Amino acid sequence: MLKEQFNMYNFAEDDLLDFLVGRTIERIILSEAQFILDFGDNLQITMSSDFSICYPSRNELIYQNGQGIHKKEIASLISHKINSYRILRSKNLELTMHNETILTLFGNIDNYECYTIRYKEELYII
Repeated sequence: MLKEQFNMYNFAEDDLLDFLVGRTIERIILSEAQFILDFGDNLQITMSSDFSICYPSRNELIYQNGQGIHKKEIASLISHKINSYRILRSKNLELTMHNETILTLFGNIDNYECYTIRYKEELYII
């Protein structure tokens, strides 16, 4: 049985997601309405809302805002390892990869799930 670790739709000030650090994206599952980052070992992030992928080394930002994003950009995240994370404005989650690529998940739709994080028996809903 899954338990809700966080308040729905917001992170609390003291929430920690340290279990993300050092994890590698093993596969990505795409559907029309969402995509899933699968890290294996009972860790998945399901995204149903806006996100951005930033490549600081190329000074390039790829933004998804409900319109299509190239599948190759999403697929390029496979084998990336999370180096660090930051919780921004209580709803957004920034994941910095080992090669400095930054994936930001936006919790910008009120009253709807934007993304979920499943880790073992815990469920985080934003």
